[in-house]
Amino acid sequence: MNWPLDKERDDPDAEGVVRTSLQSGVDFFDTAEAYGFGKNERLAADCFAKGGKRGLVATRFAPVPWRTTPQDVVDAVADTHATLQTRLHVTTRSLQ
Repeated sequence: MNWPLDKERDDPDAEGVVRTSLQSGVDFFDTAEAYGFGKNERLAADCFAKGGKRGLVATRFAPVPWRTTPQDVVDAVADTHATLQTRLHVTTRSLQ
């Protein structure tokens, strides 16, 4: 929907793609807080609100060097929840 690590660049057709997807019955969206520095999550939330529909959203926590505590994960989930305004199902994955 937009360039993953670019704060400035945006795809002008992204909202149309998400809204058309929702209207066509697509209800699963994969994003991450790092995509567009939160733009993708805000785009999904805006489209859900405008279309009156909710989707299932898979998102990820970005474990950058300054976010290393369990509370950082909790805070990131809370931020995502506040952005998306939808019920969250949280799963974790460990890489060893």
